[in-house]
Amino acid sequence: MQPETEISMEINPTNLETQKLLEFKHAGINRASIGVQTLNDDALKILGRDHTSSDSLRCLKEAVQIFSGHVSVDMIFGFPWTYFKTLAEGVKAGLPDSDEVADMYLAAVEILKEKGFEQYEVSNFAKNDNYCLHNIAYWTGQQYLGVGPGSHGRVWCHKATSTKPQREARVQTLEPENWLWEVEQFGHATRRRVVQSTQDM
Repeated sequence: MQPETEISMEINPTNLETQKLLEFKHAGINRASIGVQTLNDDALKILGRDHTSSDSLRCLKEAVQIFSGHVSVDMIFGFPWTYFKTLAEGVKAGLPDSDEVADMYLAAVEILKEKGFEQYEVSNFAKNDNYCLHNIAYWTGQQYLGVGPGSHGRVWCHKATSTKPQREARVQTLEPENWLWEVEQFGHATRRRVVQSTQDM
């Protein structure tokens, strides 16, 4: 494997996974992608997440030290119930409209720019050229492997029936127990393979 190969792992910022960050690093992971999602604890509960905003910030702080700044953060906005009329009564306001979501996006772009982040893809930002290589591969039609339950990858394949290679979207089995069983039985756990068109890429 080339030294510049990115081996990224998606990490939920729970106490359990935060305690394992060093183990992940020693196992060869060189980029951590932290699934923060939102720093609003009420929204995290609605999304069914097992962590709090404090857990996220603690995990992020440790990950930045352990992975030398090679850390990604997944944040979402515009999801259902972003706004609440009366939280105590659990009244949901539903999805924000497209104008509100566009305003949130533009505000995020401006705030991140002010903080020294460079926008290098539609929804990806980086500091100090620490671009996420698999994001770039996704947007530029290159290969990347997805390994583990529920992971996605894009692979160029040479078929016996075609002179030109085809790019396939591959999705791994979602359930961890089933994924492991399939790997042990078949050597892989690819649940779905879809040949991509030029438009897909």
